[in-house]
Amino acid sequence: EILLKKGEDLEVVLKPGPEGVRWGEEPLNRYGVRVVPKKDTGLFLDGKPFRGIVDILRQKNMTLLAVNHIDLEKYLYGVLPYEIPHDWSGEMLQVQAILARTFALYKKMEHRKEDYDLVATVLSQHYGGREKERRRVRRAVRRTEGKVLIYQGTLFPAFYHSTCGGHTEDAVSATLLKEKLSPLQGVRCPYCTDSPFYRWERAFSLEDIAFRLRRKGFPIKTIMDLQVHGRTFSGRAKGIV
Repeated sequence: EILLKKGEDLEVVLKPGPEGVRWGEEPLNRYGVRVVPKKDTGLFLDGKPFRGIVDILRQKNMTLLAVNHIDLEKYLYGVLPYEIPHDWSGEMLQVQAILARTFALYKKMEHRKEDYDLVATVLSQHYGGREKERRRVRRAVRRTEGKVLIYQGTLFPAFYHSTCGGHTEDAVSATLLKEKLSPLQGVRCPYCTDSPFYRWERAFSLEDIAFRLRRKGFPIKTIMDLQVHGRTFSGRAKGIV
C-alpha cells in the first residue's frame, strides 16, 4: 500500500478514468483507493456519514464502486433504522437485530467471490451508514450481540419483508432457494392488511417491456401480447409468456 494523501479534514474527490481512479483530474494509476478515517465515525461519502473505512474501486464499466468495511455489529446500527421503526418496542428491535445479523452472514456466504458481502439496498438489506443511528437501536444490537438463527445445524436463510400481500410465498417458488425448507413454505398472513403496499399496481406499455428486455440482452423486436403462465400456491404468477 502507498499513502497518497494525509491530513485533517481531508476532502477526497475521486473520479473514474481509463487508467484507474483519478484524484479530481489527476491520474493515480491504480484501480482502487482506500480511505481510512482517524476516528470510527469520521468518514463521509457523498455527504452521508459512515463508520469504518471505505474502498473506492473503478469498475470495468467506468463507474466507481464504494465498499464500506465495517464490523458486523456496527453495520447493524445502520440497518435497523431503515428496516424497522426505531420507536418500536425494545423486544421487537432485538428480534430484528437477530434477523438482520443472520441474513447478513447468510448473504456473505453467497458473495464469497465478490468484492463485497452485501449491497446497501433492499436487494440485501437497506444500509444507510450512521445517518439514522439511534441509541435504542444500538442497545438492541448490543443486547443480542452474536446471536443468529440456526436451523438443522446450519445458518438459517432469514428472508424477511415488510408486506406479503396476505400470503407469503414459498422460498423455492420465489427463486430464493433451490430446495424446499419447511419454515419457508408459503402460509396465509392476516398481519399486513394495513400496509400501504398491501395492494398496488404499476402499468407498463408493451413497447417499454420490449425495450427493457433488449437492454438486458434479449433479442426482442415487438411484443404483441403477454399471458400468465402458471401460478404458485399463493396465486402469484410463475411466469409470463
